[in-house]
Amino acid sequence: IHRPLGAPVPKYRLRLAVSVRRRIELFEWRDNSFQDLNLDLNLPDGAKAIAWCSNSLGVGFRKEYCIIKTQTGKLIELFPTGKNQDPLVSGLPEEKLALGKDEMTVIVNADGKPTQKHATMWSEPPLVMEYYHPYLIAILPS
Repeated sequence: IHRPLGAPVPKYRLRLAVSVRRRIELFEWRDNSFQDLNLDLNLPDGAKAIAWCSNSLGVGFRKEYCIIKTQTGKLIELFPTGKNQDPLVSGLPEEKLALGKDEMTVIVNADGKPTQKHATMWSEPPLVMEYYHPYLIAILPS
């Protein structure tokens, strides 16, 4: 990356959320290694999918989606994952998350509130979903 001489060095924050059984352990990259933030978050079930959204985590469990506030541990229940589908959670720009439910994808903010009037619709339930600027890409069964 080319940076003009004297330009400030951008600051990045690298965080890691690790699901271990029924809890999430949080780490941050500092001084060339991951430091434990000592903020283990207890969960009602094992997490199947996790994505950061500001100071919150979007978490997909076997049967439902939740937002977890990492600073307080507060869990906000959102909606069910859908019929026989593994949860799909993808981080988006501007502190948003894409959450899959059957043939639709719901975009929510860090508080779990929908940010669009209508969900994104797919012809079939996606198997995998990822954001690659400026697209939300999904792999469908057929």
